Amino acid sequence: MRLLGEKQNGITSYYIYDNGYNPLARIEGTPGEEKISYFHNNLAGLPEQLTDSQGNSIWQAEYKIWGNAEKEWKESRSNFDQNLRYQGQYLDRETGLHYNTFRYFDPDIGRFTQPDPIGLLGGNNLYQYAPNPVSWIDPWGWACNRLRDDKGRFRKALNASEEVSSLPDFTGKKTGQIRQILKNRGYTSTPANSGGEVWTKSLPDGNTVSVRMDPAKVRNPALGYADEVPHTHIETVPTSSVSGGNYPPSTVSGRHTASGGTSTKASNPNHNQDVHIPMGKGRSPYN
Repeated sequence: MRLLGEKQNGITSYYIYDNGYNPLARIEGTPGEEKISYFHNNLAGLPEQLTDSQGNSIWQAEYKIWGNAEKEWKESRSNFDQNLRYQGQYLDRETGLHYNTFRYFDPDIGRFTQPDPIGLLGGNNLYQYAPNPVSWIDPWGWACNRLRDDKGRFRKALNASEEVSSLPDFTGKKTGQIRQILKNRGYTSTPANSGGEVWTKSLPDGNTVSVRMDPAKVRNPALGYADEVPHTHIETVPTSSVSGGNYPPSTVSGRHTASGGTSTKASNPNHNQDVHIPMGKGRSPYN
């Protein structure tokens, strides 16, 4: 249950998310004249910056601890306000409250303005948002979810979106480094149909995250992206489609960039470049 689109000052916009509530991009404008803006969020999914397709900043904000914007800036030519806040929240600029799907949240005090609809069954504090906004989220305003464990470490991912967003940037890393990272995270490997290797990890939400390591593919003429050097692909696929560690390309439900974002040809003009993540050269076949 997420905000898919809205209209401000006659301008229609649509939002693209990962598999959870982290906003990735905003598309605005009329068909054929769309403009794409990209979200840059903190670890709890709170948007801190929007950039255009050229990487220029068009909106920025600094927040107090519970998500109240202390400083906010937007490009002078922009007629569109950026109102997304913590995951599942939307700023009501007239009241300063955040619409949190089923309740309103007051970022000045870090509490909901309505009691928990299930009463004391939800706990003694009927207005609590979460123990803290750094390691907890509550996209629906019904029940908070933990992002970190008791020692401050990020807990194991519960879905593909969390797993992908917590992977490190593999750009320039050697194959040995990537293998060790994936082993430590519970991935298993098998030879890939592409001639390289594929590492997979199934998640409780019924999806599998795949990190595929491919050797260079020489093309003539060259296409100009990392397909032509050793590279990785980060993909999401239904676990039911995975057999022996491999899966048909047609079953891929999400292709991801080095920073953990989801990319499609429709939303990203640099899609092919961004989903081919160049690795450092190593032993055959990655030389």
